Amino acid sequence: MVHIAYDVKELLKACPVKIESVSLWSYYLFVSSIDGSLRVYKTRVTEDEEEEAEEEEQKEDDLHQSAENHKKTKRKGERPVILPIRITDAITLHKTLIGFSKKPIASMTVIESKNLLITLSDAVVIHKLPSLDVMTYLSSTKGASLYAWNEKQGLLSVSRQKRLFIFHYDGILHNLFL
Repeated sequence: MVHIAYDVKELLKACPVKIESVSLWSYYLFVSSIDGSLRVYKTRVTEDEEEEAEEEEQKEDDLHQSAENHKKTKRKGERPVILPIRITDAITLHKTLIGFSKKPIASMTVIESKNLLITLSDAVVIHKLPSLDVMTYLSSTKGASLYAWNEKQGLLSVSRQKRLFIFHYDGILHNLFL
């Protein structure tokens, strides 16, 4: 018997341009295209659904804590409680930002704890969420091909050709030369 880990739904059937990268944040889906534009899609969520989601999250946290306590006293043959997962496939185009980037965005990462969006195209750029205003343009990373973010330490590592740049974020990005 085959186990299906995810339910698959096709959200965009006819995107007008080729998709380069995607990222998720809260109820938003960021889709960058080959022409450098950014399309922001939003799931249709009513206030009731948002409150319901928050309540479910709280219940899940409570269940997780009780499950941890229950593990110590678990009897043989008992099964853990599994909460149902809801999939919302109602998605609408929230806004389109033509010319968001000069070149195609090769990669995007959302840092939820800091409400930031990191993009890599001709250089690494950090945007504020939800406004998508440019917070920092890292000119020293022009021509970069890869980056990685470490949430725990607040470190951004960027590679460009044979060089490696490390930036530390504590509200402001500081370049650490290694």
